[in-house]
Amino acid sequence: MGSSLHALNDWQLLASVHLVFAAQPPTINAAHLGDTEREILPNLVTILEFELWLVPDALQEAEGLSLSGSAYHGFGALTSLLDIFERYADNILSHHFSDSEYDKVGSTAVSAPIQNLLLIRHHVKRYPKLRALQAELLQRHESTSGIPLDHAHDLRHLVWVGITLEGLRDVVTAVEDFNRTVNRLSSNTLEDDSCQGMNNDWKEDEVQLILHYEQMRENMDTIFTALMEELSNCGSSHSALVHFTGLRSLKMLLSTCTGKGGWRQALCELNVHEMPGAGNRGFEASKDLCGATRGPPHQLLRIMCSKSAVSHSSDQTVARIRADSKRSLSDLLEERTQHQMSTEVAPFFSKKKKKIVAVILVQFLVKLLGCRWLQNNWNAETIFFLPDPSSGDEPDLQTPYILSSLTTDQIFNRTIDTLEYYCSFVFAFGLLLLELELDQSISITAADEEDAEEDYPAAYMALIRMFTLRKEDLDDAYILQIINSCLEFRNRVESVQHPSFDEDLKFRAAISKYILTPLIQRLQVAHPDVPLDEVLDKPEATVVRQSSQWQRGRGELFSRYLKRQSTSEHHAVYPPPSRMATGSTFATHSSNRNSYVSGQRPRARRDFKIGIICALPLEADAVKAMFDKRWDDHGDVYGKPSSDQNAYSTGIIGRHNVVLAHMPGMGKESAARVAANCRSSFEGIKLALVVGICGGVPFPANGEEIMLGDVVISEGLVCYDNGRQLPGRFVRKDGVLDNYPRPPPEIRSLLNKLKGRWDRNLLQQKTFAYLANIQDELGQSAKYPGFKCDKLFDASYRHRHQQPLACGTCYEHQPSNDSVCAKALASTCEELGCDDSRLVQRERLSQPPPPGQSNKNVPMVHIGKVASGSIVMKSGLDRDRIANEEEVIAFEMEGAGVWDTFTCVIIKGVCDYADSHKSKKWQGHAAATAAACTKAFLEHWTSTL
Repeated sequence: MGSSLHALNDWQLLASVHLVFAAQPPTINAAHLGDTEREILPNLVTILEFELWLVPDALQEAEGLSLSGSAYHGFGALTSLLDIFERYADNILSHHFSDSEYDKVGSTAVSAPIQNLLLIRHHVKRYPKLRALQAELLQRHESTSGIPLDHAHDLRHLVWVGITLEGLRDVVTAVEDFNRTVNRLSSNTLEDDSCQGMNNDWKEDEVQLILHYEQMRENMDTIFTALMEELSNCGSSHSALVHFTGLRSLKMLLSTCTGKGGWRQALCELNVHEMPGAGNRGFEASKDLCGATRGPPHQLLRIMCSKSAVSHSSDQTVARIRADSKRSLSDLLEERTQHQMSTEVAPFFSKKKKKIVAVILVQFLVKLLGCRWLQNNWNAETIFFLPDPSSGDEPDLQTPYILSSLTTDQIFNRTIDTLEYYCSFVFAFGLLLLELELDQSISITAADEEDAEEDYPAAYMALIRMFTLRKEDLDDAYILQIINSCLEFRNRVESVQHPSFDEDLKFRAAISKYILTPLIQRLQVAHPDVPLDEVLDKPEATVVRQSSQWQRGRGELFSRYLKRQSTSEHHAVYPPPSRMATGSTFATHSSNRNSYVSGQRPRARRDFKIGIICALPLEADAVKAMFDKRWDDHGDVYGKPSSDQNAYSTGIIGRHNVVLAHMPGMGKESAARVAANCRSSFEGIKLALVVGICGGVPFPANGEEIMLGDVVISEGLVCYDNGRQLPGRFVRKDGVLDNYPRPPPEIRSLLNKLKGRWDRNLLQQKTFAYLANIQDELGQSAKYPGFKCDKLFDASYRHRHQQPLACGTCYEHQPSNDSVCAKALASTCEELGCDDSRLVQRERLSQPPPPGQSNKNVPMVHIGKVASGSIVMKSGLDRDRIANEEEVIAFEMEGAGVWDTFTCVIIKGVCDYADSHKSKKWQGHAAATAAACTKAFLEHWTSTL
């Protein structure tokens, strides 16, 4: 019992203190090092940072080992690592935690962290410096705000004391040994005997099998192309029922073109020597393969294909197969349902046979993914079984055939994104698996088709719909795991790491690891009497395609780490996101699926690179509607210092992790305070976006007309209210120190790119597409009010009571009278009766809608200088005067407060014309267009700042 407590306590010790060691790499004085040692030093530091980056994953794996026998096998690696950490920790803290200090803590009622502190007392003789460091972390967690990473960062000066180059080598060795030992032990420990998690350690025979599958796919594609070209001279269409028998061969039933539904049995092989007919006695160069399909049905048509020619023969007699003897998988499922309703007849398609069929079909998928034989209509109605010669009319379930079209007009949609293309077949297999388990055919409904999007086809919609609806009926843990893997196949592909796997092989490997392997395990557990040799394919040849830089299965992960470090601050190393924190149990479906989100949850506030600042709740709502994932839906996981009074939301937009700061009120002073707090809490922010609503200049100097709902992006900022009020006039300060600096070159070059015709059109199209998503989520508040509500009055025409009896204050004929009553200021133009004859004619409103649009509501994006100040601009005359003097295109109130703190871009939707007639009618829509444009803008942002 005592040793068990020691082990558990030591695991907890490492979990606490490793953050401090990871907070800053060790510094070694290179003055006394030789040239070779100086070259080695940076590499050792990088490797150490990488290994420390992996420690949290090892600790997570160790959670399953801590109370098991495997923990003791890893205890040696753990103690070795703690020993070496103890060597390079400062002993200053250990003097402060004497027995009297612990007794003092224990004399009062204490919280859970302090109780943990008391437990440390009993183990302080082991690793006293690390125990003191652990106690300090616990006390800080109890008495101050912030998350553990913040406290670890504050204590980083207490580690790596006196380390040398030789000591650094020892540390690297100890951390590497710890990570590998825990990873090896966890891979051998099943969390569940029936359904284990998948690890990324690939055995040599597994790698060779994946390469074998890829070679088979290439061979089958060659056969398909040769047959299709040979049959292209026929004016009719040909189809084939195909079963894949080996690396270079397949069995098929090839349809005739007579229109009588005839099929010819065929055996097709690939001639890898590119010599059709040579050395193949009895084969003739094909002159009319279509005619050969109309030959005697009892003769086997043998076809030899190469990349350049096709030859065939028919010298073998076989049993004739009737056209009506083939049965589809859909038919078998329907028959099983009917048999289950009868108590007298046992169903032929038993659960055992269904498990076998599932294993065979997924082998088709892993072998043929991306192959032309596997076509877009792959489903239960295109999978057939022929009679088993040994059992009469019963179908041979271990020899399925798939129906494929050999016509030249068959569309193979390989021009779209490879991930999207491959995922569609995985989703379709998920549907097949559900059909097998539920004993029913599943149709893709019109609603599935309507909900489908580019990244999430109708098969995905049908799969997630049925899985959600019938999940309670699935009592098989393997099936639940496999369906989840189908739905989250994108994440599964990303998790595959091996130097021998290129992008295409990763898809095949992900299917093998996360779908095929669990199905085999499921069959073995339920029916150990089934010989796997009769179910599984065996590679016919070994294909070697290995990388010489295979770093024990972690080469690509290390490369990803180096790439990550090259674009981030070098002074700190943060652990990778936990696998359990990357998403929900199964893939979720929301309106914001326009781009595939590959980002991972940041481990610390410093990992956020994009900040967004909004002044109004409606602005923040629109931005959050653009989040592809929200990290704080279940509570604030990142915290903030006690001095920070801001409120934050965190999530992902596209590929960027973003933090949204909610302002307490409008104006540049409030914005400045928010920006300063955000800067101190989120030190890694490289770009701040001020997103929201603004007043637009309807006819700016560049000649482009600005309408309500358009978006403006700042390429410069003018603080128009910073100056001197002289008698009769206001003079803006225009000195060098009074003007805001230009954005850095990276932003200026991107904005110039977005000004170009092509990129601007693309930005506007994306903005309009994302706007539809926001409107779906926010409803009426973000809807387009209509072009009839877009009213621009003459700049000199005031918003006031227009009738003399309505208000004496407002109604004066003298042009110099600026008096307007308070009631008029709070009234709409309709309530005051503002004269529509004073409206300014708009060229854009007179133009027809863009092609394909029923309304004139496609927002345009304008890039130019923006005026920022602390006052609300509600004067058409002053608006035009300042716009002409400063060449600005919009007025807003927050940008000036953020500009000095962050590298900043202002993105705002035009909700009024900055005149006295402004109202709130357009604010919701304008906020939505700004948020939509923000997401489109971030797709172009790849910062090196």
